[in-house]
Amino acid sequence: MKELELFLHGIGPDNLKLVRVDEDASIADVLKIAENAGLLSGMSVESCEIFFEENDAPADKSHRLRQLGIKHRSHLVCHHCKKIEVSVFYNESKAERFSPTTKVGHVLRWAIKAFGLSGDTTKDMVLRLEGSNDDLPNDARLGSLVKYPHCHLKLILVVHVLVEG
Repeated sequence: MKELELFLHGIGPDNLKLVRVDEDASIADVLKIAENAGLLSGMSVESCEIFFEENDAPADKSHRLRQLGIKHRSHLVCHHCKKIEVSVFYNESKAERFSPTTKVGHVLRWAIKAFGLSGDTTKDMVLRLEGSNDDLPNDARLGSLVKYPHCHLKLILVVHVLVEG
């Protein structure tokens, strides 16, 4: 039996652990590991799903990691939302549904295209949570930005301005 190291993302920001799991473990087993590691933020194992990269649907809880093709050092996301409704505002609002594993950088590229933007200014564009002045990191996963019981995000597309002093 082969042991895998997996990056297990829990609910909420900065809720990530590197765990060791046998490749024959089921998704239900991984959820129990997530619960024991405190990654479910009080959610029950039954109400959470596991998502993995390149797959928008949650993994069947009876399937084994090996069956799903999950490799050493893969990222798995534990979440209660099967899809996250993302509204992006830039002079108007556009919305799309994404998996909790989707990275902010992917949503940024989608938003730029959805608003029909192009040119040099798009390279300096960033996404921010509505009401925040902080840029979201492009490698952050949407699932880390959503808090139970909500499955939606409101983001603003802005041009990042560097202040030189």
